[in-house]
Amino acid sequence: MLVDRDGGAVEMREQARARLTSGPAPLSVAEREDQRYLISDLLDDLDGCQDPDELIFIADRLLISVCELVLSEKRVWLGHGKWLLRRLRDADSTVCRQLLTGYRQLVASGDSVVLRQAAEVVLNRSGGRLMEGYWRDGARKIRQ
Repeated sequence: MLVDRDGGAVEMREQARARLTSGPAPLSVAEREDQRYLISDLLDDLDGCQDPDELIFIADRLLISVCELVLSEKRVWLGHGKWLLRRLRDADSTVCRQLLTGYRQLVASGDSVVLRQAAEVVLNRSGGRLMEGYWRDGARKIRQ
C-alpha cells in the first residue's frame, strides 16, 4: 500500500491534471514552418503524381500531417489512429469532414481536388505554402 504522508502525490496529480487540461504548448515558429514545409511538399508531390498507388501513400501522409497541424494550432493533444480522428472531429468537425471526403474520393477515383483544397485551407490559416528559402540547419547535419 502506498501512503502519501506529505501530500506530494496529491500535488503531483493536480499538476498533471492542470497540464493535461491546458493542452500542449503553442507551436514555435520553427515547428510551424516545419509543418508548413512538409504539407507544401506533399501537395507538390500530389500534384505531380502519376502513379495511383503512390498517390494513396502521399494522400495518407498529407491527411495525417494536416490533421496534426490543425490540432497543434488549436493546442489539442495529438493522437494516432482513431484518437487522431476523434480529436480532429472535436476540434474542427468541418475540416475533418472535408479531409475525409477528399481522402475517400482520392482513394476511390484518384481525384485529389477535394483533399488538396481542404489541405490548402488549413495551410493558408497557418501562413500558406512554404518552399522557397526554407532552410533548417539540423537537416544539413543529418545529410552529412
